[in-house]
Amino acid sequence: MNDKPTMTITYTIRFDSGRSKSFTARLDKDTLDLVPDKTDAPEWTRLGHNKCPNCSLDPKAHPHCPVAVNLADLISFFQDAKSFEEVDVFIETAHPCKFPDVVAR
Repeated sequence: MNDKPTMTITYTIRFDSGRSKSFTARLDKDTLDLVPDKTDAPEWTRLGHNKCPNCSLDPKAHPHCPVAVNLADLISFFQDAKSFEEVDVFIETAHPCKFPDVVAR
């Protein structure tokens, strides 16, 4: 377990249909590096599945692509969504902030 101080950002995405999901990112407070929470990963995240040509990771030391593992839940949530569907995004941090309404596509 990593004992370094972290900060948490929670993103809640809500469709007009009411379907919603929250995604939490923990970041190292000093470096802002993502602190991974997942220990399991889908098969498609294996480096051998479709390794980027410029990837320098050794599959023996890193069996899964860390970027793919970090995005797996988000990709799964949006797999049936249409790219033009509007969503509401709520961002929760330790420090409140206000964002204007923005349509993201």
